[in-house]
Amino acid sequence: TNEAGKYMIDFKPGGRRREAFHLLCQTGEGRVAWRAVYPYSATGVDLFIKEVDEMAGHVTDSDGAPLAGVALQLERVEDKETGGMTVPLETMAVLGKTDAEGRFSIKVPQGSHVVLRATHQEYQCEWIDSYGEGVTRMKRGVTFEGVVSLDGKPVEGARVTLGYPTNPPRTVTTDKDGHYSFGGVSFEEGRSEERRVGKE
Repeated sequence: TNEAGKYMIDFKPGGRRREAFHLLCQTGEGRVAWRAVYPYSATGVDLFIKEVDEMAGHVTDSDGAPLAGVALQLERVEDKETGGMTVPLETMAVLGKTDAEGRFSIKVPQGSHVVLRATHQEYQCEWIDSYGEGVTRMKRGVTFEGVVSLDGKPVEGARVTLGYPTNPPRTVTTDKDGHYSFGGVSFEEGRSEERRVGKE
């Protein structure tokens, strides 16, 4: 938005003119506004930022030990007035992280049902529901690793990307031995195998 709070988005609607688009507005203070928009009435679409409440909780590992540095992202928000919206992975903003004791307190839209996405580089992703319990336990993920080779020789500096429908893509670079490794992978995401790069 500009200084006057105005915005403009250029888009080309597809063939389904009755299909709704979803607009999501996020501010740096954690305030959110959202609404459904139909292509045939996409002008003069005002968004109203909601007041915020504090959402607090505690994140631990499977043994109950606190986890620091867990990133918390807004994945879904809904209320009776505006309806619900799931935030696309590529636009999820980090609202905060857990402290040394595994605790967090972040701002969420007032009076809304909120689902947070909790991620850590060594643990499997979990979801925190504002209607749920105050403690979230995260399971340690598996390590997904392999070797990139060309004609039987390791390839250094190759970019390997791990993608999965429910997680953002992750990219690492192979070392001098062609080795790459992803930590904290959920069991649904990865399996270990050797990668070979052949000549076309």
